[in-house]
Amino acid sequence: MNTLRITRDALAARLRDEEMAGTRPTALAPEGLMVERGAVGRWTAFTEGWCTIQDEASMLVARLLDPQPGEVVADTCAAPGTKATHMAELMRNRGRIVAMDPQAARLKLVGRAITRLGINIIEPHVGSAAAQVLGAFLGLGAAAVLGYLIYRGGIRLDLRTFFRVTGLLLLVVAAGLFAFSVHELQEVGWLPFLDGQAFDISGTLSDQSGFGAILRALIGYQDAPTVLELGAGIAYLVVTGALFLRGPAPTPTRAVAASDAPSVGAGG
Repeated sequence: MNTLRITRDALAARLRDEEMAGTRPTALAPEGLMVERGAVGRWTAFTEGWCTIQDEASMLVARLLDPQPGEVVADTCAAPGTKATHMAELMRNRGRIVAMDPQAARLKLVGRAITRLGINIIEPHVGSAAAQVLGAFLGLGAAAVLGYLIYRGGIRLDLRTFFRVTGLLLLVVAAGLFAFSVHELQEVGWLPFLDGQAFDISGTLSDQSGFGAILRALIGYQDAPTVLELGAGIAYLVVTGALFLRGPAPTPTRAVAASDAPSVGAGG
């Protein structure tokens, strides 16, 4: 049952009245019901998000973990989402659950489950924990090798060019973060205008997997931004980029006339 919406006794009564279904409490899980007959997936109580289909052994996994409201939990093999949604219910829909799965098609099942159950703390991500850990170590290793080569003189850098290029890259990152902040403000209804979709290239470069996911992590890339989000990011980049490339204003110099120079007299 979905403990965010109903109690076990109330759900048993509803299933009895609507579906004439016989149920009994599960032996160990305090929020479970054993259904004696019927196609649960077609029942109104299921489609409206009052319950989900899960065996008792799977339910006990979340009970053993004992997640608390406000905690951060990672489910590294999340599809189809029964354990992740069960944990969200135990957390009273407060906190954060990162739901990962290497298969994007299966991860869509998690999205459907959280929508049906009315849960908003689960974040589906394509990938696996092993891949993310490997990527982190590869990045740290590359940075260490580059630092060592620079230190030993194996790579000689033009520092002026280096800092100009890295400065421009930082502006791109900042523009992406600024656009993403605008997106979040639109999501909560604080910027209720220009919220139409500017474009959708999720079929070409999805921000949920592959190179698109890397761009999303680095610069806040969105495959289907709103008009305001896109405009805000471009405006930020144009204004700050122009100021950065213009550089500081030259310091005015004052010419010293011969009459301004101090004179030295000869004593007699």
